[in-house]
Amino acid sequence: MIVKIDCRETARMCTAIKHYANRYKIVIEELEIGDFIFTSNKEEVVFEYKTAYDFVWSMHEGRLFDQAIRQSKNFKYHFVLLEFNENEKNKAKNQLKKMGVKIKESDIYESIARLSTFTTLLISPNKELSFPIMDL
Repeated sequence: MIVKIDCRETARMCTAIKHYANRYKIVIEELEIGDFIFTSNKEEVVFEYKTAYDFVWSMHEGRLFDQAIRQSKNFKYHFVLLEFNENEKNKAKNQLKKMGVKIKESDIYESIARLSTFTTLLISPNKELSFPIMDL
């Protein structure tokens, strides 16, 4: 199996390589769609990886649903993996509030529900558990 990692995934790249390198071939490149692509026997599975902050910011900018739709149009198997817990969600809201962006709690949960209509949404409480989830 080959695991392609988007070269812009600098915050998670070391953890991903550590988790996958002893079992899979790792390829680092700039991906047009998704952050991680698993390829085996000509089948591809794409993951868009979102932290709570990135999720809320992408939601605010309107990129979130565009990314999910592009994945669904280009890949048979597509997922958004959301690293999400209440503490991180609150930190993300506070960071955005400092920048003048106000996000309502209901908007976050509505976006999570809407996203599930475009793609399969997986939720992980932290980075360390995210990679085993993608492995499955």
